[in-house]
Amino acid sequence: MALLIAVIVFCGVMAVGGIKGWFGGSDSPMAVEDITGTANIERKEVGYSLEKGTALEAGDIIEAKGGSEVSLSINRGNALELNENTELTINDCQTDNV
Repeated sequence: MALLIAVIVFCGVMAVGGIKGWFGGSDSPMAVEDITGTANIERKEVGYSLEKGTALEAGDIIEAKGGSEVSLSINRGNALELNENTELTINDCQTDNV
């Protein structure tokens, strides 16, 4: 029984880690540089709070809530600023397309 519980917990951690990008390096050209206030990300139909340093992927939806700002870094040289009540959907996120 304890082994079954451990397997379920392990699978849960792997599933969440896979969605949030905890495992393996990301070669994404876009990342969250800074956040002021509250912002959310929806990835693979799972929403959670956006954090500084999050690598962004195609299909991600970024939402800056009221009174917040999100700064995105593109290829570590360009920047994109989202102000409050803004939603951004990333359609393509490849180094050669940025």
